[in-house]
Amino acid sequence: MEKSSIEILTAFAKKNNLQYWKNTNYQHNLLVPGDPFINTKFFVMECISGQHTYYYCAYDSFSSKAYSGRCYSGIYRDFSHKETPDLKVRPKFWIDNLSFKRKIKMGSNELDKKLLIQSSDADFANKIVSQKLGLAFIKLYKLISPIDLIIDTNYLSYNTQLKGKSIIGIETNEWITENDQLNLLFDKGIDLLDLVKNR
Repeated sequence: MEKSSIEILTAFAKKNNLQYWKNTNYQHNLLVPGDPFINTKFFVMECISGQHTYYYCAYDSFSSKAYSGRCYSGIYRDFSHKETPDLKVRPKFWIDNLSFKRKIKMGSNELDKKLLIQSSDADFANKIVSQKLGLAFIKLYKLISPIDLIIDTNYLSYNTQLKGKSIIGIETNEWITENDQLNLLFDKGIDLLDLVKNR
């Protein structure tokens, strides 16, 4: 019988002596009266590296009648004890050249051609996204894709260790469960996030 994602991640956590917690349940859905339940599951692993505690978080939710849901996984840590501007860094695609939205420039032709930076505060974004960080992100994207670098007000409410804090993370739109990919995420992802100092 094929193992579930939760079982695979549990085995990885045990093999690497990582603390973990998980949950699969049905929650009352207040937003969609015709669909009283939303199916959710999550898995969290804790990894202490240097001065920071990192968390692999995987989350999946689905409301059948609303045909809506959210799925992601990534490696995260606390960034600030106060609310900060949001930030998202991802590779630039050809369609982005058609957008009239204001683009935040890094001042490097190479990186400005390859990366799309979105933030509510351009000065904040330029302080965070250095040349070194941009190049490290491009290298990691070649190993794991798709991924985004994010800074956001904490939406990982199921992880009480990050409650009330802004977070920084490397995130993808699926659950990373393969051992090689998980090891890359923990290794290279943590190295990349270590380039950004807490606020």
